[in-house]
Amino acid sequence: MRRIKEYNRKYSRVHMPFTIKILTYNYKRLDPDYCTIAEGVNISPGGLSFKYPKVLFNGDHMRVLIREIKGLKREEIFANVRIIWSETRDILSKKFGAKFMKITPDKKYRLMKLLKNNGGR
Repeated sequence: MRRIKEYNRKYSRVHMPFTIKILTYNYKRLDPDYCTIAEGVNISPGGLSFKYPKVLFNGDHMRVLIREIKGLKREEIFANVRIIWSETRDILSKKFGAKFMKITPDKKYRLMKLLKNNGGR
C-alpha cells in the first residue's frame, strides 16, 4: 500500500547524465549493430528527456535501454516510452521528452529512491 502512494507523488526532474540505447522505433526492431545511442539529460519516475541528432515526432513509440545512470551504474532499465515533446532550436542536438509507458515496478521504485536521494522531491 505504501508503494502505491509513492507512485502517485510527483517528483521533480533531476539532471543526471545517462545513455539511452534505442532498440525499437515505432514497433520495428532496429538492427543490433546500428542501434542508436542518445545522451540523456533529465530523468524522473514519469519520463525522461534526452538529446538525439535525428528527427523524432510526437507520439512515436520506442523501446529503450537506459544505462550508466549515476548511482545505478550496474543496473540497466528496459522501458517503453512515447515521445511527448520536442525542442529543435539547435540543429546538432535536438531535445526530446518521453513519457514512460511501461516499466517494471521494482525498477521504477529504485529510480524513485535514487532521485529522492539526489535532490528530487
